Amino acid sequence: MKKRRIISASLLIALTAALGGCSNESRPTKPNTIIVNSPSDSSTSLDNSPDSTSSGSESTSSSYEPESSQSSPTSSEIPPADITPPDGEVIFANNIAIVGTRAMSLYGANPKNFKTYAEALNKYKEALPDISVYSMVVPVACEYYAPPEVAEKCASQKAHISIVNENLMDIRAVDVYSALAKHAGEDIYLKTDHHWAPLGGYYAAEEFAKTAGVPFLPLSDYEKRVNTGFCGSMYGYSGDHEILKNNPEEFVYYVPQTVKYTTTYYNYKISGWDVIGAYDPSKGSFFLNYGDNRSDNYCTFMGGDAKIVHVKTETENGRRLLIIKDSYGNAAVPFLFGSFEDIYVTDLRFFSHNMTDYIREHGITDLLFINNTTIAGNPSMSQKLDTIRTQEDMGF
Repeated sequence: MKKRRIISASLLIALTAALGGCSNESRPTKPNTIIVNSPSDSSTSLDNSPDSTSSGSESTSSSYEPESSQSSPTSSEIPPADITPPDGEVIFANNIAIVGTRAMSLYGANPKNFKTYAEALNKYKEALPDISVYSMVVPVACEYYAPPEVAEKCASQKAHISIVNENLMDIRAVDVYSALAKHAGEDIYLKTDHHWAPLGGYYAAEEFAKTAGVPFLPLSDYEKRVNTGFCGSMYGYSGDHEILKNNPEEFVYYVPQTVKYTTTYYNYKISGWDVIGAYDPSKGSFFLNYGDNRSDNYCTFMGGDAKIVHVKTETENGRRLLIIKDSYGNAAVPFLFGSFEDIYVTDLRFFSHNMTDYIREHGITDLLFINNTTIAGNPSMSQKLDTIRTQEDMGF
């Protein structure tokens, strides 16, 4: 039986804030003192909070042929993943498990927090009964790749996602758990970073498109781009462990080639976790190429989180999507450019308007929540969802 591990909400927020943002730092070249010990009672399976801005121009191309869509399962009976864990020595370093050359957070949360999360989402549906609302809760890597000695220190994310799904009211659950399990043998999670890989975002977006009944562009309609020498957030979390330093990975992302789009940024001025102002709206590139030998390549998508982003596409189907997400959601967004006419993206941690009014004013037809299990299992994040839904508009 897996041990239940409880994440301290205050620790989660403090360490997430300490991550900084999408900077110009290259990948570390010297490891600090390596600390290898047994895991403690708190996990550092965290979500990033980058906040840099974007600039540049978008790629354009021709139209596409919509694929047929079908409904996605919404049952809480999520099939288990049949995955062979990676081989290699298991090392525990600062609540990170390193298995071979893959690092993964030790996951844990209080099960009751997932009912709280579902209730927060239900309030959006109650306030916006004419809007189609969807929930996508994304597992972190240990659910698919943990060998027994790591899995026994982690809670079941399958069980926690099921709690969310069982408590949703007139909200469609996107079965990303099963979609990712089918492709766990591919590079759907980064090995040196706490995020999933862009390819994982692709399969998740595909499952959402099926659930929402919208067209979806195949991966062949994207240009594959590769940055080498990527060593991400897990390097620092693990105490700068030399195994990760000596085994950087490729950061592979995909740029759409068969749909035209423009991106507008509404960047926030922030102080700590507080939004204190906003810059003038600006056009820019959705994708930033951070180059090789970097630690911040995940910021390729929109340059971070402290902003609202509007992507206007050439897709003409009258569907306008708002995504409320943590940084996991960033990697899924570009795979929906061929699925919706307009896509608005905001982070639940940084928003200055009244969300209910914002949705109505922008003619949103579809609302998608994309959050990883550590965010969904953090009651302060559920409270944040309540706050932005009802707060007074800050005027910027």
